[in-house]
Amino acid sequence: MTRLFITICCFLTAVAAHGKTLETITERGALVACLAEIDPDLVHLSADGVWSGLVVEEVAEFASHLAVDPVFVAVEWHEQFVESAGEPALLANGTCDLFAANLTRLGWREEIMTIVPLVENRMIVLAREDLDPPIQTVNDLAGRTVSVEDKSSFHMWLDEANRGRFSENPVVIHLDGEDPMEAVARGSADFAMTDADIAVLTIRTRHPHLLAVFSVGPVQEIGWGVSKSSGALQRVLATYFGEQRDSRLSAFNAIWRRYLGLTIKEFEDLVRALPQQ
Repeated sequence: MTRLFITICCFLTAVAAHGKTLETITERGALVACLAEIDPDLVHLSADGVWSGLVVEEVAEFASHLAVDPVFVAVEWHEQFVESAGEPALLANGTCDLFAANLTRLGWREEIMTIVPLVENRMIVLAREDLDPPIQTVNDLAGRTVSVEDKSSFHMWLDEANRGRFSENPVVIHLDGEDPMEAVARGSADFAMTDADIAVLTIRTRHPHLLAVFSVGPVQEIGWGVSKSSGALQRVLATYFGEQRDSRLSAFNAIWRRYLGLTIKEFEDLVRALPQQ
């Protein structure tokens, strides 16, 4: 299954303010996943309302495990962090049962939600093969232009670097919402920073002339965000993720092999072996 679509307009009106708990999801018969389109190979909503991508398929498999239907809601990346009473408003008001698109476990995020980890990942610098002068080390990023998503882990890293090692020649950060990989491919940005899984997907499917130059920062855990008060949902999701990671024949590993050519654990081995600056 690579293309999924469920009509949601009337459904969302009926379920608003009744999310969070596993019992509610079961009674409702549907799991509402809010998805930000961070990369078209992970999450894509076509003009005619059809959802596709690796994360979309993962959500559908988890919903099947719960014996409910998957329902998808498009959100902007920054909307996941707009707070209401100390947690994301979209979780608090029942619009979303979970956020499913590559949330890195960062301290400030886990103050307002629980991120159940699925996979170890790493930040990767991508650049064009013909970039002149080339980017070979972290110091070569100084003074260059980058396109990133506002409030992403990449944005946080670059902001910190601009206050420190790049303070005399800071990286020029574009937060205009342009697809970072498209920006690099077109030459409107010198480099992009992204997660290793997105880097593999980008080079494999869309931009074979981009280079994964090096990784930056530590290995990080990536997962799905849920309300801190959704204890049963957290436990079921954590157990399910563990089963999916451990079995080479699992539904998730079949999805990962199809998109990335690797199982989750094989991908993590690759992440740990990446050259780091």
